[in-house]
Amino acid sequence: MKSILFCIVTLTIIANKPVFALEDLGPIPLEYSIVSDTLDESIPSGKFILEGRVSMFSSDNPLVAVKVGCTSSNTWVRTTKDGLFRVELAATDSVVYFYKKGWNEVVIEDYIFKDRHRVAVQVYMNQVREEYDKQVKRKPVIYLYADKNLKASVRLDPKGTFIFTYPRYEDGWDIEVLKTGGVKIGEKEYPYLFWEAESETKLSFPVVDGKMTGFMVDAGSVVPFLEEKLTLLGFLDKEKADFITYWAPILKKGRFALIHFVVDDDYEDQIASLDITPKPESMRRVFMLCATLDTPNSGLDLEEQELTSFERKGFTVVEWGGSLIE
Repeated sequence: MKSILFCIVTLTIIANKPVFALEDLGPIPLEYSIVSDTLDESIPSGKFILEGRVSMFSSDNPLVAVKVGCTSSNTWVRTTKDGLFRVELAATDSVVYFYKKGWNEVVIEDYIFKDRHRVAVQVYMNQVREEYDKQVKRKPVIYLYADKNLKASVRLDPKGTFIFTYPRYEDGWDIEVLKTGGVKIGEKEYPYLFWEAESETKLSFPVVDGKMTGFMVDAGSVVPFLEEKLTLLGFLDKEKADFITYWAPILKKGRFALIHFVVDDDYEDQIASLDITPKPESMRRVFMLCATLDTPNSGLDLEEQELTSFERKGFTVVEWGGSLIE
């Protein structure tokens, strides 16, 4: 699971129960964060205590009745109405599960639990929706421009399976690029080439050591934000209008939008490879990864992504698309 949230917590132990307060302890990793790990000699030898809070990804509200425990010792508890839990496990237990039907399972398997230690953890879980079992690469469109009418062959290999193309894709598109704009196949003209694909291998925000480059945008600022960034990326007015009229209504469904742009070579590696003959003299490919959030907290150190323009010359290709990261 690679969804994003940001919340900062500290843990105070009162009468052997964890109580959380919002304070600045730094960013929390994607699914869980070890808040503290201390020796507690009151814990019996051969045991350790895991305690903490389980929250909803989207709102930081407590998640009730999450099953927490370990299969090797078959010891389980459930979270309270405040999302809190406390479970005593064998020091030999190395994998801890957090499970609730309809929510993604979180597994702690890369942490070494020590004998007679009290470990506090914050866990985030996402609601699972069947429609997101496969991720859709939404509305990628390819614009082609030439100084004169030009015959071209376009071959596209998405990281996934086509679910729709227009015009119909049959081992590629053999087209005529019109100097007046758009393309022609046979006797029909099209403003651009359109495709969508779905993949079981889901895209995710690029995260390195808890850091991500991107933008957190207030819903009310989505349109001017996109106008500014797409202009910086070198889009023409029509390309910007097509992008914004499709994506702005989606991004405004939440109070905030988390956005990262996948550009050019990264687009080729992560989204779809594109082979055009003759080779374009200039090309710009932009794919937006986005998530709608109820809070401006991302769960990561968020650094503003640096974006640059490109020079249009001669035979030029521009492509854009995006995916909603749940």
